[in-house]
Amino acid sequence: ASAWYRNAFMNSFLAVEEQAKAIEHSVKLAPIQTEYMQLSYAKVTEIEKLITQTKSNSNGSSGGNNNSSENLLSSRGTISADARTNTLIINDTAQNIDKVRKMVDLLDVPVKQVMVEARIVTAQTYSLGASTKQPKFGWRS
Repeated sequence: ASAWYRNAFMNSFLAVEEQAKAIEHSVKLAPIQTEYMQLSYAKVTEIEKLITQTKSNSNGSSGGNNNSSENLLSSRGTISADARTNTLIINDTAQNIDKVRKMVDLLDVPVKQVMVEARIVTAQTYSLGASTKQPKFGWRS
């Protein structure tokens, strides 16, 4: 009976391994698409730098673990930035383009600003006569 369990375990393990290889193979064969994302608030060069750093850190990791959930671009994916139009040009699979789009949606937001308003008041005294001095106020905006 233990040999039967061992064979059943090995068969299920091999089936899972085959399925993982099939998924990996389908990812390698997925078609490459091009997406143009025009940013409204963030600088395109900064976003490009974040994406390429993520790719280089995950591909060059010393552990040899290629965890695709951390990668924004596949090994076949590329990204370019057009600073004049503030547009990202992404070439990758649809799945990885969606990952980049989600990150861009999180980062391309307006920066909160504070409005500072000031009024300058000047005070002077002037003489109406020999001994009386009245204050004089002037407002400038």
